[in-house]
Amino acid sequence: MFGRGRQIRVDGTVIAEAVHKSHTTDTGAQYTRMKYVVEFERPGVGMERIELKEAEKFGSKVMTSLTRGDTAPLLVDEKSGKVRFDTDDPRINLKAWVAKTKRRGDDEFKRALEGGDGDGD
Repeated sequence: MFGRGRQIRVDGTVIAEAVHKSHTTDTGAQYTRMKYVVEFERPGVGMERIELKEAEKFGSKVMTSLTRGDTAPLLVDEKSGKVRFDTDDPRINLKAWVAKTKRRGDDEFKRALEGGDGDGD
């Protein structure tokens, strides 16, 4: 079981990505869950490649989608050897991404309101 041992944080690199599953709900919303091949260095062992599926909680996305070449923050359970995405890492945490995007949009709006958009007002 994951989490019983000490968890080590490591960064991996996305080597490939593909659709794991996709469907459309009754309301027309589309849902896609991705899977990834991630290469990382396991402490004391060396380089490894593993397939990981996009993390979700209760059917909802909790991480941003990754593309080839992206850094993938990982947690490695020292005791069991299992690996999973570190969804608390702000680089892939969906809530952190939404907050950062909103903050950036609010800042741009405020600059435009104050005339800092270069129109000379």
